[in-house]
Amino acid sequence: MSQQQPENMVLSIIVEANLFTAMRATTFSTYPGDTLAHILGARLDRVQPQGPGGQRRPVRVISNIDDDPHQGVDSERWTLTTDPTVSPNHPEWFDAYVTQPIKIISPPYPLYMPGWEADAQRVFSQRSEQYVPIVRHGVMYTEYNPSTSLNILIGNSENATAGFPFRAVRNLAMLLLVYEPELDRMVRLPTYICHPNNPKRWVSPLRSPHFQPPNVPEDFSRATLASHLLNTCPDMQSLICAFNPELPESEQPAKHYYFKYDFSSHLDATGEYIPGTNQNKRDSPPPDGQFTRKTLQFRLPSVLVVDPEILIHWARLLGGLVEFANEVNLNTLQETLGISDHNDGPSPAEGNTTVGPRPPEFAAPQPPGSLLRLLTAMEQANIHLDSDTARFWHRRRMRG
Repeated sequence: MSQQQPENMVLSIIVEANLFTAMRATTFSTYPGDTLAHILGARLDRVQPQGPGGQRRPVRVISNIDDDPHQGVDSERWTLTTDPTVSPNHPEWFDAYVTQPIKIISPPYPLYMPGWEADAQRVFSQRSEQYVPIVRHGVMYTEYNPSTSLNILIGNSENATAGFPFRAVRNLAMLLLVYEPELDRMVRLPTYICHPNNPKRWVSPLRSPHFQPPNVPEDFSRATLASHLLNTCPDMQSLICAFNPELPESEQPAKHYYFKYDFSSHLDATGEYIPGTNQNKRDSPPPDGQFTRKTLQFRLPSVLVVDPEILIHWARLLGGLVEFANEVNLNTLQETLGISDHNDGPSPAEGNTTVGPRPPEFAAPQPPGSLLRLLTAMEQANIHLDSDTARFWHRRRMRG
């Protein structure tokens, strides 16, 4: 069942996934192609991803994205490139192997067109063997570990430089502050086991000094954090500086740490917010030639969401959250999140409250931060999340 989206917001999606690949050197020598990325690209060409326009363009392989003004994103083709941030858990296992860390980058698709979902099935179902230390002729091994991630970039309309209005980004940030624990449980993040050679790299917005004492009380609630952001971030620049601050020296980009939710593309290189003004729905690169897409990024360890079914439902849910953040009025949002009108601390609204009339299956009162409360609020805001997706996440959440 395809999901209908509001007429006033056209969402696009780009998927970036990285993985570590390896092939025995003796086997690699029998394959045509310069790199493992070329071999993987040939495999993907055989399954024929259609692309946004249905043109079946061949997969593009580039050595790196540093010199690419579009940061590796092709408007019609999937792209494979090297990703230096990825490393294996056990480098010593691969002495007799040719190895390459690879990033897979999709073209931008309209989120609610079936084309991207079909292509996601084609591309991410092409898993090679998970690595085991045995000789398997002709097999490319892949490894997903804490250094590999899957990044979903949601954009606003066909104009990649337009970005999102401040109100929508602020509302989304408030939602994520309250619903982060529930979203983590849905994708099994709390149970993910890291490796000594690859510690966890994802960073919660709660690590920001803006959401730590003395800026908030010692015994703060999630609703308190959302209220604090609402009261202290009056514009896009202050919001992003609070939500995605510069990481401490121990977590600088050279060590490849990342925020799970990243809105910083809405600021320019100097940290200033410049609203998109191009109204012709065509991408207009800035004068320096570098093309910056203003997107909302959601990034997790790839092993948790790279399965095509989970990936598709995850993207649908994120799209629904973005739409809800754009459509919901502030009073309804505060009620949904359990924020008191007069008190930033815990309030009666943080108990088992009901947000308006409920459908029978959601009859029991649900606390703020619960999945069913969120789904009910989205429904009441006329954000009709695909029923298969709602059931998928409800079942997955109930299984724990």
